[in-house]
Amino acid sequence: MKLGDKCFDLLVVHALSGCDTGSYPFVKGEISALNLLLKLDLNLQVSTEPDAEEVDWMKAGIDFLSYLYCEKIMESLNNLRFTLFSKKKAHPKIKSLSPTDKSAIEHVKRARLQVLIWTAADQNDPLQLTFPCLDGK
Repeated sequence: MKLGDKCFDLLVVHALSGCDTGSYPFVKGEISALNLLLKLDLNLQVSTEPDAEEVDWMKAGIDFLSYLYCEKIMESLNNLRFTLFSKKKAHPKIKSLSPTDKSAIEHVKRARLQVLIWTAADQNDPLQLTFPCLDGK
């Protein structure tokens, strides 16, 4: 299997699809995520860049989750969740639906933090990460 430039997206895919240090999309595992990576060009590399704009890496993460659940970009994961729920004849388990918009945002933030930690692991003086919510700002 040849990944080419997509090999740089592997860390992001691993973090978004459920590494052992954070949240993960229920029923959507590493194989589904890897197949999605090979099939599409979602610009996930932006999540590995410490200076990237939040709007860019957040969009890449949310788009990835949207594709993971329905193979297209949805305007809102809440709408996707409703669509998935209403298509089922029997009521599905809530955890099998896509995440809500708010939970997806937190998931993407955790995944990005994990990727930044991984990419800085070999540096003697890694980038100092700041967290406004923890600094009282």
